[in-house]
Formats: sequence, structure tokens, C-alpha cells
Amino acid sequence: MASAPPKYRPPGYEPPTYAATRLAVYGSQRWREYSLAYRRAHPLCVECERNGVTNPSRCVDHKKPVTDEHDPLFWEPRNHQALCNECHSRKTAKETPAGLNRKRG
Repeated sequence: MASAPPKYRPPGYEPPTYAATRLAVYGSQRWREYSLAYRRAHPLCVECERNGVTNPSRCVDHKKPVTDEHDPLFWEPRNHQALCNECHSRKTAKETPAGLNRKRG
């Protein structure tokens, strides 16, 4: 059985990082417009509200983590919640395997 020929990689090529592929989705015009509309409809952080605190929402979070924009839950509004940056960072840190978001050096 023949194996596939090696792929050409120009000098200095590095495959896209996890952060770069995520940025492509979340930096898109479609997501920015959706996020803004969602946060206008849900102006307060739901996690802070549960704790009796009033903080403005700063991001739209996926309740159940998604792999990419082709995941059926990516655009599902029932899978979204408005969070402040602090609550979003705390939730993401719990869900993300250690080192996944770190730059490789």
C-alpha cells in the first residue's frame, strides 16, 4: 500500500494554533453582529446575577463547549449565555485542558 507523499511546507511554516483557529470564527463579522445583538437582549452576566451581583455582560458563552462553527450547537441560541469577562474566563479555565490555549515555545 502506497503512502501519501509528504506535504510541502515552506521554510518557517507553523501549523495554525488552537487560538488562531478560534479567532477566525469569533473574529468574523457574523459572530460579532450576533454577539452584539445577543448581549443587547441579555445585558447582564447570568452567573453574577445568580450570586446577587449586577455586572454587565461582555461576551456570549457556549453553555456546552463546541468544536467549531460547523458544530450544530455553535449557533444554537439555547446554548448561549451572557457572561462578564471574569465569569467567562473562570468557566473556560475549568473546561479547557491545561496548556491548550498557551503558545508553544
